[in-house]
Amino acid sequence: MSALVAGDRAPKVVGWILATLSVLIVTTVPGTLAGDVLARPGAEPRAEVGLLLGSAVAVGFAAAGAALVHLRPRNVIGWLLLVVGLLHAVSNSASAYGARALTDPDRLLPFGLFATWLGSCAAVPKAR
Repeated sequence: MSALVAGDRAPKVVGWILATLSVLIVTTVPGTLAGDVLARPGAEPRAEVGLLLGSAVAVGFAAAGAALVHLRPRNVIGWLLLVVGLLHAVSNSASAYGARALTDPDRLLPFGLFATWLGSCAAVPKAR
């Protein structure tokens, strides 16, 4: 029985690492949006609320997934929740960086178009 419990430790650790990574990625969004980035010409109006709400959703999915993986490491739903949380985090962070880089008047930030593309590709489909 102890071998079975010891074998379940690695998935639990990986689950918590993925959840922590999601949270760390999400923490870049408010800093990226600082300085009225979305008020600049060319920025999408009212995108800040969506990005911040999406960041909260990402943390919620990641935390729920990590908790479920911790309790039931072989349950696929926990891993799916972790992946959705990580994709939301990458999408929101890349979109925020892309908005800042593409609206920067000095054009000092590289890869703005790539970040915007990554933000749209990593997005989880939404019902509209």
